[in-house]
Amino acid sequence: GCHSAVLTEKALYTSGSNAAGALGGRGKECVLLPITEQGFDKIKIVQIACGESHVIALEQIPNSAGNQGFAWAWGCNASGQL
Repeated sequence: GCHSAVLTEKALYTSGSNAAGALGGRGKECVLLPITEQGFDKIKIVQIACGESHVIALEQIPNSAGNQGFAWAWGCNASGQL
């Protein structure tokens, strides 16, 4: 699908086609203006990547052993990419 993701210091935004769920749980409608992805307001996202029909966001969790985090992914998983 044709979609994009933008990361700022305060939020993660997505827009474009949601036919495969790349914009999260918003049905299948196309989103023309960037909207905030819900659920990331208390999480520090440090990097994002868009695939053909999915988005991946890397969360930073500071701890004494260094920076470790989780990878969050949503969208189409037809080929096991998530």
